[in-house]
Amino acid sequence: MKAPRLLLLDLGNTDLVVVDWREGTVLGQGRVAGAELDTRRPAKIGEQIGRAIGGAAGPYEGAALVSVVPGKSAALARAAAALSGCSVVVADHRVRLPIRLRYDDPASLGPDRLVNAVGAWRLCPGGAIVVDAGTATTFEVIDERGELLGGLIAPGPDLGARALAEHTARLPLVSVRPPGAVVATSTEDAIISGLFHGTAALVEGLVARIRAELGRELPVIVTGGWAEGLLDGPDLGARCEPWLTFIGLAELWELNRPSPDSA
Repeated sequence: MKAPRLLLLDLGNTDLVVVDWREGTVLGQGRVAGAELDTRRPAKIGEQIGRAIGGAAGPYEGAALVSVVPGKSAALARAAAALSGCSVVVADHRVRLPIRLRYDDPASLGPDRLVNAVGAWRLCPGGAIVVDAGTATTFEVIDERGELLGGLIAPGPDLGARALAEHTARLPLVSVRPPGAVVATSTEDAIISGLFHGTAALVEGLVARIRAELGRELPVIVTGGWAEGLLDGPDLGARCEPWLTFIGLAELWELNRPSPDSA
């Protein structure tokens, strides 16, 4: 049986990432700036999604959405349903999950973190530590029993750059990039090196502490915009998986796929 073609959407703090997906293969992809999404006009959002993936969308057998911007989730789901002709699975703690949550308040767990954990369990059914290096640097820990034990949240490099510029008198706003030497000879390069290498050291140190606390060497999966850069530094034995969120979204759609008459 042919694998279903899915419309998958990931709305983060900055951008909406749209993927035309079939069985782990990206057929098309694109981005829409989150600030450009007009929640009063779902039809326009649908047009933006179509343009983002090259105008060659569908036909789809399903659609799924993960969003960290609650105020835009409903309009985005309506737009995706209209574009795909399918009911949309919206990822959160209430949908059917392949993992168990050991979180004090599951409703407070970011849906992006939940979806990454589902994707990690799909790739590493023996457990894993997930590092999502983006606006925030987040960690999720899934054990060999398929339990999401919890995680950690820290600022990402770009967020750190903005905080330094906004809350100091003399430090400029910089565009963070992989630096050269660790010890810099200009103020701008010093900020860049501190934020980049500081994040890499944070990841390396927290992974070591997580492993020590658990008493076992869980594998590490790194995703997010800074994933490849971070892998150049810390010796984590990590696997870089840029599509982890979409692996998790596709898995959640499979577990929660609507019946044909509900589309």
